[in-house]
Amino acid sequence: MKRWERIVSAVLGFLLTAGVTVAAFSFQSPPIRSTVPVNPPGGNLAVTGSWPTSYTINGTKVSSFSVKDASDTNIVFGVNVTISKTDIQLGDVTLLIAGVSANQGCGVDWCWWTSADTWLLEPGQTKQVDVSVTPHILGSMDLSFVAAGEGG
Repeated sequence: MKRWERIVSAVLGFLLTAGVTVAAFSFQSPPIRSTVPVNPPGGNLAVTGSWPTSYTINGTKVSSFSVKDASDTNIVFGVNVTISKTDIQLGDVTLLIAGVSANQGCGVDWCWWTSADTWLLEPGQTKQVDVSVTPHILGSMDLSFVAAGEGG
């Protein structure tokens, strides 16, 4: 090889190596970081409605309750009705929730009924739930309506 070929080869080798070295640099942006809280959904179920002021033995009355999703998430809910009365037993009251026989049970001086169905509410939506009660015993009783569910 002639001298000028060796010089050209050396210069080209240097330039190729320098080019590879320059291409070997990498670039990356700095991260954008933030710490943020993750909170549970806010709000609750809101219920309006009322029970009759009196019942007649073996007479049926229907009470309408409105259940509203006053939260910021979808809620699937059911209904629980409780009747408290001294010595109450299954069969002393016939009760339907939304026109359907409900799951039922009794403790000492109280009985409960839970809806056989559940319902989905989106935020702001309202569902009407009718409860029919037919007492088969005399005396006063305390009634309670509760809507309970899960969402998020």
